[in-house]
Amino acid sequence: MGAIHLSFHDFTFGYRRNSPLCLPYSAEFSDHNCAALSGPNGCGKSTFLKAMAGSDNIRTAGSIRVRSGVSDACYRLGRRNFVYVPQDAIVISDLSVGEFIASAVLSSSRTGLFGALRSTFQSGKNWWRRELAAREEQYLEPLRPIEQPLCNLNEARLRYAALVRLDAIQPAVALLDEPFEGMGSDLCGLSLKWLGVSLSRGWFLVISDHQRRFIGMPGLRHIEAKVEWLEQ
Repeated sequence: MGAIHLSFHDFTFGYRRNSPLCLPYSAEFSDHNCAALSGPNGCGKSTFLKAMAGSDNIRTAGSIRVRSGVSDACYRLGRRNFVYVPQDAIVISDLSVGEFIASAVLSSSRTGLFGALRSTFQSGKNWWRRELAAREEQYLEPLRPIEQPLCNLNEARLRYAALVRLDAIQPAVALLDEPFEGMGSDLCGLSLKWLGVSLSRGWFLVISDHQRRFIGMPGLRHIEAKVEWLEQ
């Protein structure tokens, strides 16, 4: 995947038809790999990200285009290219930490669903270990033991596990809603380093963070998207 170019054309969204929350928004990010949504709690950052992700309960108008710098192909706005990591941690109690991270391969366009299921069947109970074998140890360290139930992790480490999980999905655009909430300085620093790796692979990141911790990301060129909100 080459560098991703993201553009908005008269993009609006709201919870009711013909009742947008913002004025039509147009912008093009053709020479960056990251856009940051800044602002206080309650200003609409999460709603903006959900609208980009195609949330079922948010109505949108206008368009968002995603273009690869290598193939120059245009993608339709859809969940296959946009991956949304919500602010609220979601725990799947039946999974271990390792299974949660490795299971992202099931939605990866790189492998495909049937290929992933075949690999799972052939590998048996510990199918996920092979998927994690190629991961760098430093990024898995905060999640050890990876055999432990996912529900053992606190919210900060759950958010971190979700970031690491993105590697198997390989999205064109990753939408991260307050990804550093509750993290201490060490875990936040490792998260920023990991997202820096993601940028080098050509992903486009849209980060919502009211604390502006993304400023410390290596190689980040900070963009503040200016969205005019309508009075409700």
